Amino acid sequence: CSRVYWSTTDARKRCVYTCKIVECRPPVVEPDINSTVEHDENRTIAHSPTSFT
Repeated sequence: CSRVYWSTTDARKRCVYTCKIVECRPPVVEPDINSTVEHDENRTIAHSPTSFT
């Protein structure tokens, strides 16, 4: 694309600005479920105090 503007230093001159739009996208990679899940012992942590009766 290009745009024409008047010069800010000389009103009799025109300046042509050109731009280039480039779209870059990283490749879509399906996550491996085995690499995202930690295979270890499962433990439950109770954060609330236990009641003694």
